[in-house]
Amino acid sequence: MLYNDIRERGRPCVACPAGYPPACCVLIDPQAEEFGRFQQRLAQNFEIFEPHRNVYLRNAKSDDIYILCDGWAFTFLQTADGRRQIISFLVGGDFSSPGILFEETSALSLRTLTKALFCRMKRADVRKKVVSSDETLDVIGKIGAANERAKNELLLDLGRRNADERIAHLMLTLTERLDRLGTVQGGTYPFPLRQRDMADATGLTPVHVGRTIAKFRESGLIELSAGFLRILNRTELRRIGCID
Repeated sequence: MLYNDIRERGRPCVACPAGYPPACCVLIDPQAEEFGRFQQRLAQNFEIFEPHRNVYLRNAKSDDIYILCDGWAFTFLQTADGRRQIISFLVGGDFSSPGILFEETSALSLRTLTKALFCRMKRADVRKKVVSSDETLDVIGKIGAANERAKNELLLDLGRRNADERIAHLMLTLTERLDRLGTVQGGTYPFPLRQRDMADATGLTPVHVGRTIAKFRESGLIELSAGFLRILNRTELRRIGCID
């Protein structure tokens, strides 16, 4: 539906599945009957990417900032021999990386997990909006702080948590983000991550991830199949994942 909207009208904000996320609300007003000239220029480009495609690679130069409107994506770093560390997963309304607001080249690579729709905003326009509005500065600052907290949790995962704790923590943090979007119905979450994706996000092997998921299923903690996750015992999963 959303992809048809962009093809037909060129601006899918009116059908935003992310429910007008904070970044968009302060940068543009998607619900306004008329967009001002600045707002029209700010968010005039939308681009659809197929699953498992690179949106951009590390150190790529760009004048644009990307916001994910719909779908799933992730940022990552890759070694010379092809090993990959996923830094963060993106869902609807997420910035690709707040740091790109201040740098011409990207510190991370960005790749889609599913079919994804991105809004491209000119860096210069976004920066102009940030410096001219305390509200915008506050929201962008909070996004940056949230990203910093997530990276600290990743360091804790890789350095101190065992496999059960890492997988439980990943499932819980992702599903709680989806809960905040308010788009989940019936307690079943879209979960398009493959075992390799979970392995690359947690520093484990795909085989180890598979064994951990099997253990969670057998213990009655989760149901996971066909790209959907249902948490059956959130209290126990939170205990395992060391979630306060």
